[in-house]
Amino acid sequence: MAVRSKKSKKSAKNPIPKKYLYILLILLGAFLGNLDRLGRFGHSLIGFGNFLPRYIRLVIPGYGADFATAQSGTELYGKVFKVYDGDTITLLSPEGDRKYKIRFYGIDAPETSQPYGSESAASLADMIDGKFVTVRVVNVDQYQRHVGKVYCGNLYVNLEMARQGMAWHYEAYAPRDYDIRQAQQTAQRSGLGLWQQQRPQPPWEYRKQSR
Repeated sequence: MAVRSKKSKKSAKNPIPKKYLYILLILLGAFLGNLDRLGRFGHSLIGFGNFLPRYIRLVIPGYGADFATAQSGTELYGKVFKVYDGDTITLLSPEGDRKYKIRFYGIDAPETSQPYGSESAASLADMIDGKFVTVRVVNVDQYQRHVGKVYCGNLYVNLEMARQGMAWHYEAYAPRDYDIRQAQQTAQRSGLGLWQQQRPQPPWEYRKQSR
């Protein structure tokens, strides 16, 4: 009868030595750490870093950054790290050490569970995800989000979202923003975006019903 050696049993249980797994994780972390250089496609893959150990995530841009708070009236500049929906993003500082939660001033996009919610988020991501933007902070709300006007180069993103029919004019909080109001009215007359629906429900009403 053939007798298996202890060495063969050990190799059968651990076919890949741990040191090689660590090397593989480090290489994967380094790869993810440079994804932001590949444009929006590479930037969107950064989300897979959530499956890596914490010490690997720290080398990925943005994961090691702490959330910070800026004062009303200040101007923030950085890269769009994450698009949550059609009116909320996370901004990463150029140094990569601070993150800011940004809520777009003057507009209210459909919730992701509403019709056109995913389309609104995708439209915003197409415009600015992974790009550098400037945020003029109007105020900081109760959730520590920086309510602001977002610019990508010369493009006023808040206004563009309303112009494309991907967000409502948030009149309750920006009653005198006539440009956004007019942009919504133009999109509504043209049947763009969410205005293709016969009776679109405003997101603030939808949130009340969902509570």
